[in-house]
Amino acid sequence: MGDKAASKHIMSAAGVPVVPGYHGSQQDDETLTHEAAGVGFPLLVKAVAGGGGKGMKLAGSKEELAHAIASARREAAAAVGDDRLLLERFITRPRHVEVQVMADSHGSAVYLFDRDCSVQRRHQKIIEEAPAPGLPLSFHTEIGEAAVRAARAVGYVSAGTVEFIVDVDTQEFFFMEMNTRLQVEHPVTEAITGVDLVELQLRVAAGEHLPIDQETLLTRGPQGHSFEARLYAENTRRNFLPGAGKVLRWRVPESARTFDHTASIRVDSGVSEGDNVGVNYDPMIAKIVTHAADRTSALQLLQKALAETQVAGFPTNLSFLQDLSAHPAFEALDLDTGFIERHRKTLLEPQSVQPHVAALAAALWSKLTAAHTSSSTRQGGAFAAWQPGDSKRLWYKLTKPLSVKYADADQALDLQITYVSNTDYQVQTDSSSQPVSLQHLTLQSPDTWSAEVDGQQLRGNVLMHIHAGKQILTLWIEGRSYEFRKAIPVWSKDAHATAAHGQLTSPMPGKVIKVLVQEGQAVEKGQGLVVIEAMKMEHTLTAHVSGVVEGLSGLHVGTQVEDGQVLLRIGEAAKKAHAAAAAAG
Repeated sequence: MGDKAASKHIMSAAGVPVVPGYHGSQQDDETLTHEAAGVGFPLLVKAVAGGGGKGMKLAGSKEELAHAIASARREAAAAVGDDRLLLERFITRPRHVEVQVMADSHGSAVYLFDRDCSVQRRHQKIIEEAPAPGLPLSFHTEIGEAAVRAARAVGYVSAGTVEFIVDVDTQEFFFMEMNTRLQVEHPVTEAITGVDLVELQLRVAAGEHLPIDQETLLTRGPQGHSFEARLYAENTRRNFLPGAGKVLRWRVPESARTFDHTASIRVDSGVSEGDNVGVNYDPMIAKIVTHAADRTSALQLLQKALAETQVAGFPTNLSFLQDLSAHPAFEALDLDTGFIERHRKTLLEPQSVQPHVAALAAALWSKLTAAHTSSSTRQGGAFAAWQPGDSKRLWYKLTKPLSVKYADADQALDLQITYVSNTDYQVQTDSSSQPVSLQHLTLQSPDTWSAEVDGQQLRGNVLMHIHAGKQILTLWIEGRSYEFRKAIPVWSKDAHATAAHGQLTSPMPGKVIKVLVQEGQAVEKGQGLVVIEAMKMEHTLTAHVSGVVEGLSGLHVGTQVEDGQVLLRIGEAAKKAHAAAAAAG
């Protein structure tokens, strides 16, 4: 079943509906182009042995097909060492519904209900839930029975997942693939069945009979509703580019700190503070799972669990998950695989930071810097006498500027901090508004603060660290996290190299697999320059300004690059000289 093309032939013979397409052995570009015309556009180009969106490309027209085939081949070869492809009709509004099956070596096979995995980015799942909501009982029965037929058709033994594409408009379902293993999202099935699937899989592997039959499962039915949110190391504002770095903070809900597969909140993770998250594996770092009596209650519990989760040191999709789980359309079951793209404006477009949050960040920046300065002063040094760590002044109140950037929206903030006392501040966030008043700002511990902000008592957490030439402050308040950045002056002992205007830097660690330009070539803003591979996915880096490519000599296919590394420069002056020479000639 690992071969998508062969599996579709088997499924068709077993009476399991399959998506129309080309699943043949002839793999030359000419054959694929010819067969694509018969399938029709839009269509999906998919790796025969791929998974998780790797080696899957959408071709909306004949003109897009050649690029889709070439890119899908490269990704498939890099991910699984097999560049064979298949073509499938693209259903314009599909849901992704899958069925958990379990079969033993004695001829018994059952389905343990279904899951909806429609909310995806780059064809990879983000939030899953069980059972699949908003579908009639007859649908659940038919798709479950089809999944069992699929398992029996190949003599399958063990836990497996049969995945289907469901046409939202007609509720027709089509076999997509079978994953011959437990899926990432198996905890939601455990939650609604009360069955430990890992234990059951091991018992089946040991030759035991399945301890449960289909009639018993159907009589008992799904027990409540369950959600799983995948926490990824990625930058959602940069088209979900993978992230990497050291885990500087990791906090999960108190009730989930010990493992219990029956708990109402469960967190399965592979990281702890101090670990390094790299780019050689999938970017998922944790699964946050909730279970309650109904969908609404389970979703509210998911929102609570996400608000109580804290992570810092690299970009994650945590805030995105919070926005997604609270989106009115998600709550209203407006589900299909195009959900994120359809709601891109509300989910992905950056929002300006609220004034009270910016004011808190400014005051905490000042307070933490003062604490660090006081520590340095106590340790002595040539300039210790000129580094007072408090804000005490005689006869006047000191006001100092602070220029930072709110990272999520790339929003430049020019703040004015007035020091009323060591615990009281007035912060002007913009020239047209009243200053925000902060009183009794204290640090209960190095990472926990409390304050009265415009008369409201607030409490939260904070972390300050240095990365890639920037001082970074992460603020947790009211269940959300906010990151602010400030460039370190080049003369500072803490400064790292930073990219100047016109430099193209890598947004992630990875490997160069394609260089699309040459030294001295004139390029336009938005033009593709370099293709980076990270976590077996391709990412094309484009020019942020128009100009002429410079400094490319050290970059070639196979070069390993780091996050923030300068890859090339785009020279404006060189462009003007080039244009002048062309005009003179």
